Amino acid sequence: MCPQGRARCRQVEAMEIREKWQQTTSWLDELPKTTAGMAGAVVFLCAGLLILRLPTWGFVLGLLSLLAVLCWLALSGKPVVKLTWPSEPGQPPQSIAAAPLGEAAKPSQLEPLEMIELPGGEFWMGSPEGELGRSADETRHRVRVSAFAMASYPVTQKLFQEVMAHSPSHFKGELRPVDRVSWFDAVRFCNKLSVRMGLRPCYRIVVSKRNQTVDPESATKTKLEVQWDQTTNGYRLPTEAEWEYACRAGTEAAYSFEDNPLLLGEYAWFMGNSKGRTHTVGIKKPNGWGLYDLHGNVWEWCWDWYAGYQVTSDNNNSVIVTGPIGPATGHKRVLRGGSFSNEPKFLRSADRFSFMPEDQIWFLGFRCVRSSGRPL
Repeated sequence: MCPQGRARCRQVEAMEIREKWQQTTSWLDELPKTTAGMAGAVVFLCAGLLILRLPTWGFVLGLLSLLAVLCWLALSGKPVVKLTWPSEPGQPPQSIAAAPLGEAAKPSQLEPLEMIELPGGEFWMGSPEGELGRSADETRHRVRVSAFAMASYPVTQKLFQEVMAHSPSHFKGELRPVDRVSWFDAVRFCNKLSVRMGLRPCYRIVVSKRNQTVDPESATKTKLEVQWDQTTNGYRLPTEAEWEYACRAGTEAAYSFEDNPLLLGEYAWFMGNSKGRTHTVGIKKPNGWGLYDLHGNVWEWCWDWYAGYQVTSDNNNSVIVTGPIGPATGHKRVLRGGSFSNEPKFLRSADRFSFMPEDQIWFLGFRCVRSSGRPL
């Protein structure tokens, strides 16, 4: 049985099928506007001439078929060519990408991410048994985390481009969250940004012995191992516990605001308001600690391998788990927060998701954190 529940597994399968279809037809999106327009005109002209030579019943059938194709194209939301959507009204604070990063960054350089210092503390991780939309892998348990700093926004395409010299995103827009990034892409970004800012990288990426000739900085399908040095001060991915602690911001409701999903549109981009695409970060309301887009827009990678929580029962506050970082090995990495393509229950603070670390899909993004030197 799927550990995440049948409903979740069905959604994962649907997402994977949609992604394969998108990859198969992606060449259509790459056509230049002029080429696409001319090809469309020729196809419809030929179809029109053919219809005119058919008998009456054939003419009617062909016309209805053309109308059906037009309706499908209009309702499917699938573009024939890639267009850059206009930014939403309003702009997030400029400090999310305060200044272009130079080739030889210094420790005194301006912070490229707006970081929020979060105090350490204890919280209930997971969801109560009666929470609407709850999955079986959300066993409620008490967790303690140390102080850390989290970026106010997911990493944007602008910053990813400046650091990595490319942008893999399907939905284009400088201040939109970067998407189509694998877990390995996120780890490499954190290391590169750390080096440019004069900080010690958190991760060491190594290749298995039988693939020693492969470049660990570019390999995606090869067996890679990532080691986390927790004594460093560089940028990194949040642990799953840190992510949920930051998202909840001291609350115990289904969402960071309250249990009512009807208010979700004020805080998140999701299936009900996104129009099937990502949006500029920082437009919706933040949570109580000033963090934006933790609900929706893109799923966010966490450090942990996915596994069931190692706890005995719900609501047991006699045992406190301190600084959990997940199991040592696994097959899939954890994702949190939901995305623009999900219904409300998948945007809950406790909801858990996972994908293979090499997967690059149009609803996968991330945000950075840094460890804090402050005491718990």
